[in-house]
Amino acid sequence: MFDTLSVIVDLLKMNAAVKNMNRDAMQCLTRSKILMSHPDLDMQPLFVYNLKLLPLIMNWFRRSSQLRGDKVGVWRESLSKLRRRELSAVFKFVREMPLLVIEGFWTNVLNESQVKKQKLRAEKRKYQQMIERADERIQRASGNEMCALKWLRR
Repeated sequence: MFDTLSVIVDLLKMNAAVKNMNRDAMQCLTRSKILMSHPDLDMQPLFVYNLKLLPLIMNWFRRSSQLRGDKVGVWRESLSKLRRRELSAVFKFVREMPLLVIEGFWTNVLNESQVKKQKLRAEKRKYQQMIERADERIQRASGNEMCALKWLRR
């Protein structure tokens, strides 16, 4: 019971400090309360949006780790614990949507291979043009030699 009472007192102290806070401190306070109240964040409602919200969630955790050092309230969570919670949230998304993650991975691999293929084609065209120019020079040079031989035969 003592733990619950101390948590309630801490939350009340946090609420009392709201009057004199700037926007960043308010965000820190809000994140602190969310992380204090929910040791394991439920990602299930966010699965409706597939992987669209995953970058936002990761940014939220990263921003929380930056605000962690502010002196708002009594919430103090180690950076490693916060990173584990972020990893847990990402894992929940990956576990729920493995086909989307795999599809995204292979789409990325395919796009990279297409870019490499285009670069190789451009390089091949460049070398073919170089060969064509060299052939033209050889023909001109051999044509000049033929003219010189004809001139010498006269």
